[in-house]
Amino acid sequence: MRNSPLRLAAAMALIGFGTTGFVLPAHAQQASCRSVSPTRTQCRIDQPRVTQRMTVYSQVAFQPNDRVSIEAGGCVQTGGHGKTWKRYVDPRGPNSDRLYHGLIQIPGATTGLERIVDVRTRALVVPLSINVTDTSLRLGYEDDNYSDNGYWSHDDGDGNQCKGVGNAWVLITIDRSARASRCVGTPPADLTSVCCVRSSPQLPDDDKDGIPDRCEQILAERFAPIVYHSTDESNFPVNVNWFLPKTSLWFYDDGCTPDLKQQILGAPAQGQLLGHSFGPSCGSGDTVRSDATRSKSKQRTFFLADVADQFRSGSRDTNDWITYVHAYLNNLGGVTIQYWRFYAYNDAINNHGGDWEGVHVILNRQLSPIGIGLLGHTSVDQKPWSAFTVEGSHPRVFSEGGGHATHERGDGIQSRGCPVPIGCVIDPNQPATFVRQETWPGGQVSWPDGHKSPSGGLLNMGEKSHPLNGQVFIQYSGIWGSPGTIQATSGYWGPVYNETGMRDDGFLTAWCNQMIGLDVSQECYPSATSR
Repeated sequence: MRNSPLRLAAAMALIGFGTTGFVLPAHAQQASCRSVSPTRTQCRIDQPRVTQRMTVYSQVAFQPNDRVSIEAGGCVQTGGHGKTWKRYVDPRGPNSDRLYHGLIQIPGATTGLERIVDVRTRALVVPLSINVTDTSLRLGYEDDNYSDNGYWSHDDGDGNQCKGVGNAWVLITIDRSARASRCVGTPPADLTSVCCVRSSPQLPDDDKDGIPDRCEQILAERFAPIVYHSTDESNFPVNVNWFLPKTSLWFYDDGCTPDLKQQILGAPAQGQLLGHSFGPSCGSGDTVRSDATRSKSKQRTFFLADVADQFRSGSRDTNDWITYVHAYLNNLGGVTIQYWRFYAYNDAINNHGGDWEGVHVILNRQLSPIGIGLLGHTSVDQKPWSAFTVEGSHPRVFSEGGGHATHERGDGIQSRGCPVPIGCVIDPNQPATFVRQETWPGGQVSWPDGHKSPSGGLLNMGEKSHPLNGQVFIQYSGIWGSPGTIQATSGYWGPVYNETGMRDDGFLTAWCNQMIGLDVSQECYPSATSR
């Protein structure tokens, strides 16, 4: 009969090991590094710590443009009853879908802590600009009770997964032979002058995401989408500076009786959305900030009031139809370019003020498009590039009338102008069924009656931590419309704090999907939450 964890812990305490997490021998849990060539270093961690969520290994520090490969294996004692040893990388057995995985974080090259099983086959590259102060390796472990984990009392594990298998280990190989290239991915020849960082002159990267700003702009223009708006559309696009003079900033708390609605200021400029705070009220003890706190249910939050009825249809001056850009390094070794549209109102089934919709164009290491992420009503749906009709390098996307969710085809989107009105949908071969918007600079908007007008072009917002072009509105964490009777009829969040695809742990997928190169804990999670 195997010793219980408590009996074993007591015995270990008698011989000086202590009881917290069953401390390992002195040689364990440290990284041992050696040079295997003038440009390659290998670091091995035996018995990585599994008694806490994350451990920093300061012996392993990464540098810009490091190429990193990962090998790992072995088994871990997960505690409990019966056979409780499990594989460190690819565990099997009950709850192994959500627990018992070894984790790794390489600053800028992984999206925070990721499972080793998911990254060990990826080409990991530390970006040219790492926006973190500590570039050390971090290893972690997934469990819901760390107190009895360790490497004691080996057994064969569930299903004999650990039979003849030793303790867990991780081997990190760092290749620094490519440091001199300092390019974003492996760009084609026509992009090397703007997407490769030269020692002199240095290319500006004012949003500090590892991509020269000029490279971001050229890529954004090259793959900017063509948006087909339904002729059934009742709310056309606007831009932030068009919207703000027509609204006002308020604070809301539905814990009060009656609901608290307190105006902060009218017609705010972008910078005036930031820096406000509202202290405890009506039973809530927290302080809500307008540039850090994201409400979970829109019950205690800053909000921008719904615009008056005459403005809800949007702007008919298509110069106002600005498409906002967000670009960042992705975990494929390439770049993701997001294109965001803003609407003053949504009058689909759940009417609400302030609607943001987006398209993610995903580029691989060669900076070629391989897929598109479409923001739906609840998730970011990734489709292969081949699923889209492309004009030159510009994909066609289709926007729902009133609701504005984006699709790869128009045949499911209600429209007007068909010879037979019943079942009319957007048809690119029937100009009467759509308003066609070319989003790039110099693009045009084509109307059903044949006339054309200029499109609003692209505007790069930069990163939340370092906005570009004065677009500090992205740091505003409140909602962009008035609170409604339910969450679905309340205003929605802007690009950074957008709800679409948001994970249970608060990770903001719509802003950060597959992001590397930035401090994910700062860029991709709200600093605080409220009701």
